[in-house]
Amino acid sequence: MPKQLSLKNEDSPTKNDKKAVLKAVKENGFNLMLASPRLKDDKDVVLSAVKENGQALSHASARLKDDEDVVIAAVRQQGTALHYASDELKDNDHVVMNAFAQDSKSLHYASPRLKQTIKPKGGRKNNYTKKRTRKNKFRK
Repeated sequence: MPKQLSLKNEDSPTKNDKKAVLKAVKENGFNLMLASPRLKDDKDVVLSAVKENGQALSHASARLKDDEDVVIAAVRQQGTALHYASDELKDNDHVVMNAFAQDSKSLHYASPRLKQTIKPKGGRKNNYTKKRTRKNKFRK
């Protein structure tokens, strides 16, 4: 069983200790939920958490849910982490393609525009096509 950051006490100074929280999120990305708001907004801490478990993006600050590097790291680990990305990044071709390549179910969380342009290829995970549109003249 993954270790939890033993910081259930709201006043615990360790919740604000970057070194301790980094160690904890590397063991279990969901330990991010126990970190202080300041560390939930720290890119290094959140990147470490989402690389261990993409779903930890749910506990990141709004600013980092809108950070392309953080969201791509999360969706590469677990495609459905796209659910927690900002609306802007749910409409970002690069982010959504990374999520879709990891798990085709992630398309459910993409923007309506991208849901219309990205279609599963043979319904198999990790294969995709992109429909031709006026703005998009390529096919993968």
